[in-house]
Amino acid sequence: MKVRELNMKPSFSSEVMGFPSADMKMLWEKIDKLVKDPFPDGKLKKKLKGQHDIYRLRMRNFRILYTFGDEWIRLLTIRRRSEKTYTTGRVDYEEPVFLPDEEEDLLD
Repeated sequence: MKVRELNMKPSFSSEVMGFPSADMKMLWEKIDKLVKDPFPDGKLKKKLKGQHDIYRLRMRNFRILYTFGDEWIRLLTIRRRSEKTYTTGRVDYEEPVFLPDEEEDLLD
């Protein structure tokens, strides 16, 4: 099974900081599974209608919106499930930019 490189939109990181601490362990377990297999399964993971290449992962009363490519997965936002979860504006995203290994070494 292919493991993709994880990337988070900066706003996703901020949202996680405000996430209920009781659900934090489950959140990271779900993300760990998602990195290994981001493809929709029709139940927990689905492609969003009307959104280009954006998917959702169900977690209790929350929805994690994400996109992915061959080598990466990008976490976009986490929203509480409600009637407005999918209708509150479009989720914009850019594909993540990763530094080649030799450039990462220069930053250390």
